[in-house]
Amino acid sequence: MQFDVARAATNTFVREMFEAAGFYMVTSELVTQEIAPNYAAYAEKLSAGADSVLASLSRSEFDAGMRALRAHAAHSDGQAVFEPIDVFVFRSPRTRAA
Repeated sequence: MQFDVARAATNTFVREMFEAAGFYMVTSELVTQEIAPNYAAYAEKLSAGADSVLASLSRSEFDAGMRALRAHAAHSDGQAVFEPIDVFVFRSPRTRAA
């Protein structure tokens, strides 16, 4: 499977895109969010195939990944599943402090 670079904009690209539109970045940080209480629930959630990256996979790639995830879930100790999320805060030049 090829990694789709177009779907994974870099932080620099995001910042530059907003700055080019006249905004300025106040802050950016990485936050971690719980996306499922355990890997079994995560597999169930992903099985819908609604994620845009997963939807781009072939059926055989998706099925193989789901089998691997369910096998992992069967042997995991019930730990929650977390996902890192990049958060950006931008301001319009009209709201810039003097």
